[in-house]
Amino acid sequence: MSAVSIGSLLSSSVAITPPKGPWRGSYHITDDKAKVGRPFGDGSNAQRLAVIDAIVKTAKAWSKKFKTTTDFEPRVMPSCATTNLRAMQEKEQKKYLERQADPTAIRRLTNNMIETLYCIFNRFMDAKTGNCEATYEMIMAESGFARRTVIRHIKALRALGWLNWVRRTTNANGRNEQTANNYFFEISNLPLEAQIDLRQKLDKRSIELKEHEDRQGSAPIPSRAVRLAQRIAQGMRNAANTLRGRKDIQERVDEAAFIRGEMELMGDIPTDQWAAIRYPDDAAAQRTYCARLDIPFFDSASVTLVPHSRDLELR
Repeated sequence: MSAVSIGSLLSSSVAITPPKGPWRGSYHITDDKAKVGRPFGDGSNAQRLAVIDAIVKTAKAWSKKFKTTTDFEPRVMPSCATTNLRAMQEKEQKKYLERQADPTAIRRLTNNMIETLYCIFNRFMDAKTGNCEATYEMIMAESGFARRTVIRHIKALRALGWLNWVRRTTNANGRNEQTANNYFFEISNLPLEAQIDLRQKLDKRSIELKEHEDRQGSAPIPSRAVRLAQRIAQGMRNAANTLRGRKDIQERVDEAAFIRGEMELMGDIPTDQWAAIRYPDDAAAQRTYCARLDIPFFDSASVTLVPHSRDLELR
């Protein structure tokens, strides 16, 4: 097969159009995995607003503290620290090492990100259920930021532990379609010092913010470049499978042609004599020949050749 034909086959195997249907990692709105909403405090609107205010103040303090640094290192716990505090410090140390190993990790929290965070929980969160359902368009309308900026903000907030969400689907027009994300805040995802600061602020207001570490957000959607690379790789695999299939078919055609030629050449000579006629005094070649034609093998020493006029032609 020529290079041109291989290129044509590959191009037909790689779809460059965007994927249709729900994104991977999306859950139907009735799925328990999509129900990540938890109320802030006791579920009253007053405590919801108080928790949001504390989150924003903690985020601003955190942003100011680490504004001029590219990253932070977890504080070493004193020897008198409690077991729970040490466990939290170990968890934070693990997150820190993961960020250090990722050169693309976002490490700074900006005021605009905090504004987007405030907008999401202040405008779209239901106090009783904790559900916070919003589309990009809804967040854009309330925050005043452009779509690309909103997407960049929420991705950065998740990378820094201040926000998470699940992608959801619903039945519409007889098919499964994407609907608004359900956003949530999990205090255990914050950096250790931010957790401590936020809990201190809430304790002063007699508000308890429970942890729900079992909640999991949807996995990040691969970038356009990554998706294209994945489709190219899949196209390469499809093309290789197609070429392999064509090769197998050609081999079968060639084998059938070989068997048909042998049958025409040997005529009415018994099949147990074919190998001895083709490869006299070569038992190994005779065995291979019989295996290829799927006929019984007889050692030429034990086979008495029947005189035939075609023997002279074959020899």
